[in-house]
Amino acid sequence: MRKNESQGNPYYFVSTDDLSTQIQQGDFLEYEKKEFNGFTYGKRKSDIEQLDDNNKTILTEENIIRVTKLKKQLPNFKIIAIFLVPENMDKLLTRLVKRGDGELRVQARLAFDEAQDNFIHTADKVQTSYENDIPKIAVEIIEFIKDHS
Repeated sequence: MRKNESQGNPYYFVSTDDLSTQIQQGDFLEYEKKEFNGFTYGKRKSDIEQLDDNNKTILTEENIIRVTKLKKQLPNFKIIAIFLVPENMDKLLTRLVKRGDGELRVQARLAFDEAQDNFIHTADKVQTSYENDIPKIAVEIIEFIKDHS
C-alpha cells in the first residue's frame, strides 16, 4: 500500500493466496497483473452484480485494455469508456516520480501506456487530463456521460 491508501480506499487488499483462490473459483469478471508495480487488479462479479441489482450506475477507473474485457464480459451493460491521456509525457513522468515510483516502475508504466495505445480506438471518448483544470475536465466528462446514457 502507498501512504495514501488504506483497506477499501481506493482498493481492497487481499493476500496473493486468497486472490489466486478467488480467481480459480471464477469470482472475477476480469483481472490483470500490472508489470510496473507487481499488483493484480480486477473486478469481482459479486460487486458488479450487487450494484446492478440495486440499479446503480457504476463508475470505475480502468485502463482501456480492461474496459475492452469488461465490455465483452458484460454485453447487457451500457459501458461508456472514457480514456484519459496525460497532457504531456513530462508531466506524467513528474507525477510518477513524485508519488515514489522507482525507475523500473516508471519505465514499465510507460511501456504499458504505449501498449494501451493499441486499444484507444475502443474508447467512446478520449479526454486529455490537464493537471490544473480538473473541474473543467469533470464537467466535460459528466456532460458526455449524460449525453450517452
